[in-house]
Amino acid sequence: MIKNEIGLFDSGVGGLKILEGLRKTMPHENFVYAFDRSFAPYGTKSEKAIIKRARTITEILLERKVKAIVIACNTATAVAIEHLRASYDIDFIGVEPPVAPALKVNGNGKILLLCTNLTARSHRLARLCCVRDDIIIAPQKDLATLVEDNFLNLYAINEQIEKILAPYKDEKIKAVALGCTHYYYIKDKIAKFFNGVPVFTATDGVCNRVKSLVRHSASSDGGFVKYLYL
Repeated sequence: MIKNEIGLFDSGVGGLKILEGLRKTMPHENFVYAFDRSFAPYGTKSEKAIIKRARTITEILLERKVKAIVIACNTATAVAIEHLRASYDIDFIGVEPPVAPALKVNGNGKILLLCTNLTARSHRLARLCCVRDDIIIAPQKDLATLVEDNFLNLYAINEQIEKILAPYKDEKIKAVALGCTHYYYIKDKIAKFFNGVPVFTATDGVCNRVKSLVRHSASSDGGFVKYLYL
């Protein structure tokens, strides 16, 4: 029986949304999720610091003999995934902003891409979005931290979220792409602010990619999650 875990890491609760999707898609797999809250938030760190930290967490997960690693964070994916793939002989699956499905939404209007500052500056995002007049890249310095710190009471930050989104109210937004897994927790709030426009996450894409790459467990007694607090 194959019982190796699938590893995931993020700076906090954001990646739990990816884990939730994976557990539904692959219910017999075992997972280990590394909470890296001691190094949060990733989005305000330097690229060098993120790469170094991603390597440290990778080493921790490899000690558990994981069979794949999901970088459940857009920022860490954008900055570190190419370095990790070049350094370690294991599949890395990253999270990238779901720009493609957002662009398929019919009608006139623009795509609002919410992400961290570091993701907004990354070469991977530049390649993903190219230069398009219909995509507004809106880096957010504090939104991930706001969600993380108020995770148990997101209603308390409704007013702050509205202030963050207010500059884009008159931009004729037809869809929103979430470029940070922390933002997934306020997906409904964002949709409501923009009068019900579709708001896209990368969860389905990541789950499908992991399922296609990972050698599945032959056990029917899987489905466990181990949490590491770093």
